[in-house]
Order: sequence, then C-alpha cells, then structure tokens
Amino acid sequence: MPVIEVFRGDITTLAVDAIVNAANPQLMPGGAVGLAIYEAAGMAPMKAATAAALGRNPGGAAITPGFALPAKFVIHAVGPSWHGDGQASLPLARAYRNSFKLAEENGVRSIAFPAISCGLYGFPIEPAASIAVREARASNVERVIFCAFTDAIAAAYERALREEVEWVSVIRGPIKTKADVHRDGDWHVAVHVWIVTPDGRVLLQKRSLEKENWPGYWDVSAAGHVSAGETAAEAAVRETFEELGVRIAPDELRRIGVAREQNVLRDGTYLDNEEHEIFIVEREVDPSALTLQPGEVDDVQLVELDALSKVTPLVPHELEYRLLRDAMAARSR
Repeated sequence: MPVIEVFRGDITTLAVDAIVNAANPQLMPGGAVGLAIYEAAGMAPMKAATAAALGRNPGGAAITPGFALPAKFVIHAVGPSWHGDGQASLPLARAYRNSFKLAEENGVRSIAFPAISCGLYGFPIEPAASIAVREARASNVERVIFCAFTDAIAAAYERALREEVEWVSVIRGPIKTKADVHRDGDWHVAVHVWIVTPDGRVLLQKRSLEKENWPGYWDVSAAGHVSAGETAAEAAVRETFEELGVRIAPDELRRIGVAREQNVLRDGTYLDNEEHEIFIVEREVDPSALTLQPGEVDDVQLVELDALSKVTPLVPHELEYRLLRDAMAARSR
C-alpha cells in the first residue's frame, strides 16, 4: 500500500513523478487547477501533446510529458459531471484507476491528484475523497499526494483516510452515507459471496456481536455493501478479503442471481432494504487458516448444504438459500 498524504497548496510546484490534470473529454483543462497546470507546463507544447493523445470519455485518462513542470509526466483524467445520480461514482473511480494504471505502466512511483470532478463538475467532495482514497490504497505506486486548494477539501481527505464514513450509491438515486441509507430505508446493492468446496460444503460466517443487524447469527461466507464507485464484482473481491483474508480473482466469481430483502430491525430504527448480488466461489478452504475481520466476523464453519437449514441462529435469506441449492444441484448434474 502506498504512503498517502494530503497537501494544501499548488499541485504544479510538486516534484513528483506525475501530477494529474482534472481534464474535460477533449483533455483540456477542466477548471482553474487544470489551467494552472497547462500554464506551468507551457501552454503550446501541452496543447499539442493532448491534441495528439485524442479525447477520452469520462473515466478515461491519457499521459503526456510534464514539459516545464517539476513533474516528469501529466496524467489527464476525465471525471464525470455530477447531476445527483450516484452512478456518476463509477466513472469517477475509473478515472482514478486508469490514472494509476498509466502511472504504473510508465514507471511512476509518486503521483499527485487534485479533487477530480469536485470543481466545475460539482461532484460532492466527501464521497469523492472516499473513492479517491480507496483507489489509491489499491494501487501499486509508492506515494500518493492529494492536493487540496481549500481547508474544507483537505479535511474531507483526512476524514476519508480515517475511514469515518462509508458511502453507498442508492439504487436510481444519489450517494448517501450507509447510516443515512439505513435510517431512510433506501434501496441499495449489497454483495453475498458463497465459498463452496469441491465436495459441496459451504462456508458460513458468524456475524460479530458488534454488528447492527443480525448480531451473532450465522450467515453467507462474506457480504457487504457495494460502496460508491464500485461494481458488484469489485465489492465481492474486496469484502471476501476484508472479512476472511481470502484473495479471489474476479473470474472466480460465478453470479447465481439477485434477491431483494426488506427487514425492519432495532425497533424500527434500522431499515434494511437491500438488493443482493449473489456469487459462488468454488475452492478448497481451511477455516482455521482464515483471518477474520474484528468487529465483523466472530467465527466460521463448513457445513453440508443439506444441513444448512439446521444451523441456528441463521439469517433468514430464504430465496438466496433456494438459489444456492439450485446452483449446487446444477453443478452436480
């Protein structure tokens, strides 16, 4: 994981391997920071370089020399415009991911970012900072600097680094905190991952007694919210590692269906309206070798599928259990 810093100041002064320009689809400056980058690099050579690179759709990125800048490269990342739809978080995450990909391909070890899409494009800084930090932590560079031009933006990055809030995209709605989603009963997407052994046993996790919903109940192998800017498959990979210490590849995931569940918990103060994207991963697993996430998972066990209904207490995912049985039966045919 890279070292991540927050810098309050001018991105064009940083002596790093690459800085990022928050660009428009024509790779021209998207605002005041972008204009400052062009002017510091040299307007004429930078315009010529970006014209040769052609345009990019939101989420895309291109790399050019830094010219007169202290940085060797400029990566031009195209962020989305914000119109209140949480789906804009997906191209924002891709803009960061594609920037890191270009950085790694070009030997960049240190990189500085502005708050992509948070100026003229209007993306809310709090969820944007959370997305940026998550993508930075998943990168292979050595050092990431988030440059802020106001104290409020710097504070948002500091909060994101402390992981104070989880941001979730509401289905056909905005981005909200997980706490607000469950307060308001908004429909949102979660992932459920079933780890199944070659001999047909399934891994169950025992939810921590600290959990807000179904504490102490046996449940699916790994589960969690799809955070803003993630696909369901990306969330499935992340949650399986966070909760169990198991690294899975996206191509190991087999989607078996979707189940919608509504639950009213904690005397009506916790409204859990979730659309579960359900996956199976087939592999050998040793429960004693797993690294369980404190505060999330208290225990694990392998059970025969036929014995699943006898496990108590068990979270009542009735439709999901039927989908799991159908998928396992189809596998054995």
